[in-house]
Amino acid sequence: MMDLECVESILNQITGGSTNLILFPKSKDYSRLSGLEENHIIVSSLSQLCDLPLRIRRIMYSEKLNEKDSAVSGIDRIIKDILSIYTEILSKEIGKVESTKWRDNLYGNIRQIIAGEGPFGILNGRNAIIEIVEVPNEDRIKIIQEMKFSFPHGPKIIAKRIIGVGEAVERMEKWDVDDSFADLFSVLQKLNSFSAITTSTRIQHIFLWSDMPLANYQPSFLKRIFSDYIYHFSNNSPNDAVVILLVNTSTNSTTLEKASFNQREYLALKRALSGGRVYLCPGANEEVFTDPVLRLNRPNSVLESKTYFDDVETRIKNLKLFDLRLMKGVRHIVSEATHDLVETSSIAIMSSCWKGTWTESREVDGEQVI
Repeated sequence: MMDLECVESILNQITGGSTNLILFPKSKDYSRLSGLEENHIIVSSLSQLCDLPLRIRRIMYSEKLNEKDSAVSGIDRIIKDILSIYTEILSKEIGKVESTKWRDNLYGNIRQIIAGEGPFGILNGRNAIIEIVEVPNEDRIKIIQEMKFSFPHGPKIIAKRIIGVGEAVERMEKWDVDDSFADLFSVLQKLNSFSAITTSTRIQHIFLWSDMPLANYQPSFLKRIFSDYIYHFSNNSPNDAVVILLVNTSTNSTTLEKASFNQREYLALKRALSGGRVYLCPGANEEVFTDPVLRLNRPNSVLESKTYFDDVETRIKNLKLFDLRLMKGVRHIVSEATHDLVETSSIAIMSSCWKGTWTESREVDGEQVI
């Protein structure tokens, strides 16, 4: 069975077949990615990570997606209302021409939030267009909060509320709204309600590289890695991307098919971000399983095995991974399963990827200006 077919089998076990899979080993036919609905996992070879920003742009700006996704059109209507009211407020303060410029700026910010975090992020994400701040007060049983909205000369308070300590309130509940911002607040409430019930299409991109056939790796180890990504490591953005490297720790193994990355694969790895995970999977012949003392102290003994870690370090150096941000700030995780041990020791490296949808950047005609 081909490696990508092996991945398909593992992912179907993990998701129960509830997620659509696209195996994308060689083709660059991006039309296959237009108009995707529901949830998808796209499995690709590492070299295709070079094209990730282009791929996501194709998906984001697909006409089919905008036509078929009624949620997108619903959000669009509400956003237009926000922009209209925002422009009306600004026109009274700075004139029609200047207010139009600030409206376009706000629209660009909202588009980038949707691209990076989905509709829910417009009011709730780290780049949300509103900010809820707590006002210091001496009353220990009450909390005073202010809701602020960004305007040209700084954020303005559009509503206030007082709630009891420990009182459960929704984000848009119990606000005393300033009369001059009543229409704006009303539309923000609609947006909050709409985005809360909207389920946008979510696509997870996996870029995979291994130096030997997947059948040579411990089955439970592979399942753990893919399961962790799908349910724990990925974020909730419409397009999430991860690189997964499966590496044999022995350079002398007869099963080793790839001693290093080719030029395009190594270039692709520069899209990988820091703060990922390194999974440790010692083989059956390692001292953590053959030494009686270390065997009793599993899984901690894996971190005490000098032989295993020397092999890991040597292999990573040979692959020149220490030169990349991929290995910065990683967290080490031990694979504990012993029922399906294989002779080959290995590691897996998993890291998020840069997608070209920074919410901090400005966008002009689909191009990023950093």
